[in-house]
This record gives sequence, C-alpha cells and structure tokens, in this order.
Amino acid sequence: MGKIIGQHKVFLSEVESTNTYLSEKFSFDKTHNGMLLWVDNQTEGRGQGKNKWTSEKGLNLTFSFIVFPEKLEAFKQFYISKFVCVAMCEFLSKYHKNVKIKWPNDIYVDDKKIAGILIENSVLGKNVFNSVVGIGLNVNQIEFTSEIPNPISLSQITNKTYDLEEILPELCSVLNKYYLFLLESKFEMLDLHYHKYMYKMNSEMNFKSNNFQFKAKILGVDNLGCLILKTDSSTKAYQHYEIQMII
Repeated sequence: MGKIIGQHKVFLSEVESTNTYLSEKFSFDKTHNGMLLWVDNQTEGRGQGKNKWTSEKGLNLTFSFIVFPEKLEAFKQFYISKFVCVAMCEFLSKYHKNVKIKWPNDIYVDDKKIAGILIENSVLGKNVFNSVVGIGLNVNQIEFTSEIPNPISLSQITNKTYDLEEILPELCSVLNKYYLFLLESKFEMLDLHYHKYMYKMNSEMNFKSNNFQFKAKILGVDNLGCLILKTDSSTKAYQHYEIQMII
C-alpha cells in the first residue's frame, strides 16, 4: 500500500485549528485520503474535551491528517488512536529511551508531556468513514506558559535544534508503517505495542472519578479503548471522560 499519510501536504502559515480546517474542507472526498495539513501557527488548537493545545509559532510540529479506513468497524475505532500513539512512541524512541503513552492519547517522556493527539472519527453505518488526526509535537520550544503543567520538548531532551521540514516526513513514515497494521487488521500487534509503551503499566496510581479518589493498578486498555483498573475489591473498565489519573 505504501505511503498514504503525508503523500499530499498542504502548508499554511496560520489557521485556528488544523483538525477543523481538514474536517470542513476535505472530509467528504476519499480522494483526499492521507491529506496532511501542517501549519506554523495554530491559534485555537484543540485537545481532548475542553482542553486547548498551545504552541509557540514556528517552533513545533502542529499538523493534522485525514484517512478513510472504510473497512474498520466502528466499535474498533480506538485502534486509530493505538496506531498513532505507537507510531509516535517509536519515532521518539530514537531520541530518548523512556517514551510512553499516557492513556488515552498523550505522549510522555519520563513524566513530562511532549505530544498531544486529538482524534475525531466519523461513522457511516457500522464502519468508520473517516478519521481526522491532529498531532502537536513539542520540538524546538524551550519556554512554556505556566498554564501547561508538565511540558517538555525534543530540543530540551537532546540539547539540539531540529529542522521541522526534515522531521515531519520521518514521522509520517512511521505513521504509515502502523497505519498499514490497522488496514491489515493486525490488531493483536497494535495491542502488544500499545501496552509495551503504556505509561505506568502494571503500576498502582491515584485516580479520581466523580470526585472520589482511589488507588488502582493499571492492567491495560481494552478493544474499546477503556482503561482497565484493578483495586483490592474489583476490576473495572473506564472510559476517558469517567476518570482522571492524578500525577
């Protein structure tokens, strides 16, 4: 199948949201499969829920791409998050040995956030029609606003400055590798890689759910993308809006 993601790129100096731009202009036409929008400045970058993604102009990778995995059943749509997260970790692992996925879709180096992912899927019938994937990767930024609790950048990790135009195709190559896993229904392999990279896997952490705090062991993520936690009394799966990890 070869190169899909990033085969066609659009560069703009500034948009409000790369996800919104792609959704409004390219989400209905399958000929735009793999279209990637990369910008210097995203003025209204969005994260999970009501969160925002902030990034200093020209210093980081802020981009979105759209794919049409039309044979993917809707109940397996979290595998889109899995392939993207695994690809991000493999890409970043050549710069640092301790890269992890903080469920559901943040990328951490040690205990600091280096990248965020926003995935918006459209379902048609029983299958996913398209998926718009937004990625914000901290590359050359050194100073961050106090609103961001635990940021880190590639430059801070390595004490080097990077050419964004060189890094993006390298990242796209790894994204395509794992997108092919998805298209070939290699779900067990994606599960294996996702859990290998999972932040605090098999560790006890503090969580908050409905203003109730408790400690639980992270056992993994199920096929629906729910976090599986084990306490002294039970094992339960939680959706992302039901629970928050306290670090």
